[in-house]
Amino acid sequence: MGVYPDRRGGNDGAPRGSGKPIPDAVIAEFHTMEEKGSDVNLAAHLLNDAWQDLFDAAVVISNDTDLVAPIRMVTKERKRPVFVVCPGRWQIAPQLRQAASHVRHIRPAMLRAAQFPDALAGAAAVKPVGW
Repeated sequence: MGVYPDRRGGNDGAPRGSGKPIPDAVIAEFHTMEEKGSDVNLAAHLLNDAWQDLFDAAVVISNDTDLVAPIRMVTKERKRPVFVVCPGRWQIAPQLRQAASHVRHIRPAMLRAAQFPDALAGAAAVKPVGW
């Protein structure tokens, strides 16, 4: 269903293209904050670094099943341990659990304990209020 008429004219021959919404149209607006390409970048670097023997063990902080294949390749073909760390309260995806050498969770208390203080001595930076 079109919200804004095109300029080609309707089936009834009437001109279109006023630029105004159709009176009975449903108008929806959405915004997404999804970062694109980060899983592909992570996978590429994980595989590249494994094949170049640049690490002894890898840690992947994600619950994204798009990373199952590269993690499996590193653990099975390169024989490198990969720790999958799942942020939040969610269960680790079963496919990731099978592909990883080890799995861990990051709990909110662990994150709070690992943060810097609100202000660092000798630094102009201050932690934002929402953190």
